Amino acid sequence: MRNRVKSIISKLSSLLVIVTVVLTGCGTVGNDTVNEFAWGEMLRLCRPICQLTYEDCKQVKSLREALDLSEKKGFVSSETRKKLREADPWWNPYVFERKSADDQIIFRLISQGENGVFENGGGDDITCEITIPKRGNGTLTLIHKNKVISRR
Repeated sequence: MRNRVKSIISKLSSLLVIVTVVLTGCGTVGNDTVNEFAWGEMLRLCRPICQLTYEDCKQVKSLREALDLSEKKGFVSSETRKKLREADPWWNPYVFERKSADDQIIFRLISQGENGVFENGGGDDITCEITIPKRGNGTLTLIHKNKVISRR
């Protein structure tokens, strides 16, 4: 009985923390919490795109096209694709950039961050850079405040 009461108290404590975060705003919990959530959302969007080939990416001009092609190729299920938002956690649309060179295509997906101001990947912007080489596997680099957070 005591173990069950302790378990219930523990769950209620966790729920209280979540409710406090929601009611007071994530910023009061600390920007790391907000940023980690935003990083995770961005990685969910970018991972399927990173699996595309150079030939696949030649015609891709937008985030929607990249995600649709990822679904068509089977890198993301249609159920998961429906859940992927094309806006960041602050409801700003992602900025999608495409650069191509002879041997690679680079997609940059940029969240304008909490301040909602596009700073070309600087400031509080969060950038996911996907490099698709002509040969070999794509790489994914997550950048925040001009620091590499993750590279895969």
